[in-house]
Amino acid sequence: MDRSLAVILASAGCLAALSPAHAWAKPAPTPAPAPAPKAPAPTAPGIPLSKPEATPAAAPAAAPAAAPAPLPAPKLGVDELLAKLETADKDLRTLTASIQYVKVFPDAQGGDKHTRRGTISFMNLDPGLATGKPRRMFAVTFNELIIDTTRRVEPRSFVFDGSWLVERDDVAKQFFKRRVVAPGSDADPMRIGEGPLPLPIGQRRADITGRFDVATVSPLENVPQGEQFAKLRELLADTHQLKLLPKAGTPGARDYREIRLWYRTSDLIPVFAQSTTADGSKHEVFLLNTKRNEALTTETFSTAEPKKSDGWTVDVAEFRGDAEPMPTGDAPKPAPTPAPAPAPAPAPEKGKAPPAEQPK
Repeated sequence: MDRSLAVILASAGCLAALSPAHAWAKPAPTPAPAPAPKAPAPTAPGIPLSKPEATPAAAPAAAPAAAPAPLPAPKLGVDELLAKLETADKDLRTLTASIQYVKVFPDAQGGDKHTRRGTISFMNLDPGLATGKPRRMFAVTFNELIIDTTRRVEPRSFVFDGSWLVERDDVAKQFFKRRVVAPGSDADPMRIGEGPLPLPIGQRRADITGRFDVATVSPLENVPQGEQFAKLRELLADTHQLKLLPKAGTPGARDYREIRLWYRTSDLIPVFAQSTTADGSKHEVFLLNTKRNEALTTETFSTAEPKKSDGWTVDVAEFRGDAEPMPTGDAPKPAPTPAPAPAPAPAPEKGKAPPAEQPK
């Protein structure tokens, strides 16, 4: 939080002294004696009979600009925080929260700001309930879209069931489903900087340090200031911030310039994330009202296909091995199509003069 500096203004006053008037001209004829002046009315001691003209007070000195408050230091070092994060999901079975996702496109793509709001659910499926291998699943359902200042209801959901990723657009009735984990594979598509579905829960230290230059920084570093962000700064004050810079030659370097993650100090649940992608777009994800280990069923993470007979477009793709990052459904404005260039005039035949230009 910003501190305010107390500003002390000093002012000085002075009391003007009155001097009797003196005549420097030749003496005038002696006039008739004037009547004696009346005796002055009694006054309180120390108060002059006539109030001197007030001397203007000096203008107050300009207040110095308030210096920004020093940022709080990180609470843990890199090794200690990564070691804790590696086992942070040990007892985490489910997680639910409200989610706000903001994407700001680069100027070259129109500079639009898209904000989606909805809910997120996450489940660590007990290996004993499935095939002997743990599965991590999530479902994100956005209910509204705000483009700059225009708000509209636009349901869109993303579901990952441990193998298949689905993007569902209820307005356009489009359903895209692709397998991102090969059958029988124990790959983790939520691995930060590598998988198509980066989710910063239960990440292995070796995976992170092998792909990123890692630093723990102040929880308020890179958090915007100003009154409108006071609540955000208050919520992030008690967090750990992890700053990740992709190493050259890694998949993360192809997709990201920088990733920042904020974890709640009490239970290391991620609550905020920022990233800048290779094209210059900026992303923020904010989780509110997070709840741990509440009852969820696997139906929450269903990737069942809707019926085409109901007007749905359904597209299903098997595992390809080159999965792209998780789609967002927020496309930038297309660049205007340039007008076609006029066709060049045909070259004149050999030996013939070109046709004369017709008058307009």
